[in-house]
Amino acid sequence: MGPGQPPLEDAGYLKRAQLLLTRLGFKVMLGRSVGEAKGHLREELAAEDFHNFVLDSRVKALIALRGGYGSLRLLPHLDLSLLRNRPKIFIGYSDVTALLLALYKTLGLVTFHGPMVCPELGAPQLPLYTEKGFFQASSCNAPLGTLFPPPELPPPPSASTPVRQKGLRWEATCPWWWPP
Repeated sequence: MGPGQPPLEDAGYLKRAQLLLTRLGFKVMLGRSVGEAKGHLREELAAEDFHNFVLDSRVKALIALRGGYGSLRLLPHLDLSLLRNRPKIFIGYSDVTALLLALYKTLGLVTFHGPMVCPELGAPQLPLYTEKGFFQASSCNAPLGTLFPPPELPPPPSASTPVRQKGLRWEATCPWWWPP
């Protein structure tokens, strides 16, 4: 589903993501909003896709094509009540967070702040950590348990981690850690 804008510049992302999802055992259906439509037409198509996918009993999950912008403009066109008796898995982040939060606030649905077609699932080199985590989170009924960072990342900072002052914020020297 393509709630955000702009459309993909590289069609290779979509092809690679389709191959990955098929290899993982998922059946892929594309919405009309994944095409080249722009502006209000894109929002109308994305809303139509959303409603069609929600009403289709074969569809178990919706994965956002990409972030960008447009999800806030899409929300007034969506009938979220259709999901009340037809819950689905929703996956995305960035601009799609607006949709995820609306689903949670309106219906109490659990949503997934997770990989999208672009840039992750259709990447030329998807890390195995991301592939395994995505598959586990989207297809297992059991709780995920403790999630650990990828092994190639340095450990999180501790009390002995050197920090440097940057503006009004203290910043750890660990490249993936963001201070509170």
